[in-house]
Amino acid sequence: MFSQAETPALSGRAGIRRAEREGGADDEDQRYERGAAMKKALASICAATGMGAAALAAGLLAVAAPAGTALAGTAAARPAAASTPSYDLIVSATGIKALGDTWIPTLEATQSFVSVGLDTWNKGVSEYHAWQSSASFAPTAAKDLTVTSTGHATFKTGSALSPVLTASLAFTPTKSSKESCSKGSLTVYSGYVTGTVTLVTGLRGVKVSHKFNNKSTDASLAVARSCTVPPSKTTCSGAGWVVISSPRVVEWMGGYETLGTKPPWSEQFVAQGLTTASKWLTRDDDLNVTGGSAPKLNKTAHTVTVAESGAITGSAVIRYKYTHVAPAFTCYLGSKQYTETSETYSGGTAEATKPFHAHTVLTGTITLGPATSGSYTAVSLKAK
Repeated sequence: MFSQAETPALSGRAGIRRAEREGGADDEDQRYERGAAMKKALASICAATGMGAAALAAGLLAVAAPAGTALAGTAAARPAAASTPSYDLIVSATGIKALGDTWIPTLEATQSFVSVGLDTWNKGVSEYHAWQSSASFAPTAAKDLTVTSTGHATFKTGSALSPVLTASLAFTPTKSSKESCSKGSLTVYSGYVTGTVTLVTGLRGVKVSHKFNNKSTDASLAVARSCTVPPSKTTCSGAGWVVISSPRVVEWMGGYETLGTKPPWSEQFVAQGLTTASKWLTRDDDLNVTGGSAPKLNKTAHTVTVAESGAITGSAVIRYKYTHVAPAFTCYLGSKQYTETSETYSGGTAEATKPFHAHTVLTGTITLGPATSGSYTAVSLKAK
């Protein structure tokens, strides 16, 4: 949902929590699997258009960090010495009513950014909106969050993010746990916060103001010192496709396959970097729908046809020029072992034959801009 070093808007510990609420029994490997195919599709487009890693990172799905990556909060973008801790405070509330739906507000604060999100889900449709600070806000963010050696923390924005966001919180830990790291260390404190958070969305007159106490809060503080997650088994990924409306990956529409689930396909519409009433904050909109349609590949015509209906509607034709077969590797679905091979179709154009529309509660209907590129990655598994 929120922060990972290179993807502050759409992943990290808060993202894992969101996936837990949406996916029920899904474990972390399954959540990572959900986004792997979309990453492959986006990567192929970035390589073909020269957008690079930064643009790719901006468009990734909300997935857990793969094993073997460093967990040092967003501060990992600016490497710190092993002895210098990085902090990640996450606070969630429940039962916020607005526009006929129940929303979950979640705030995340690190030494380099601040983010607050609202998400709701119903009958396979998940809607999420996030307001996050820009890179230039990092010096102020570092001052807003203070942490003691015992895991107590305070977070105060003052008027810096007005008129969109104001927060004044005090975190008190009630227990702690040491997480596994092959290098460095990671301590996660669980507890509660007191104080208030106010978010003026600027959308349909919705304003969220919540007062926290020690009985109504889900809060945690992660203190990392260059923690690297130990390697683990690689989860097999499903197929995926993506259509992008801007070379900067500002808006995109995609579908991804989750192996071992019914229905196997889901669809996602993302709009990023939207301006707000605060010069320091931008907004992202994300609609995710379970039960999408599988794309249709025509190798003779060099096309991939995609079509969606329901909360997300629209269709497009991806015309590819190149194919790339990735090296095979060993992966797992549960305890079963497979050899995974993927082939990506990219390097051409994408044309919407029917404009893509995402029908949301908070922002109304969002329309994808003119499509500029697209990609499809097919995956095959062979049992070992």
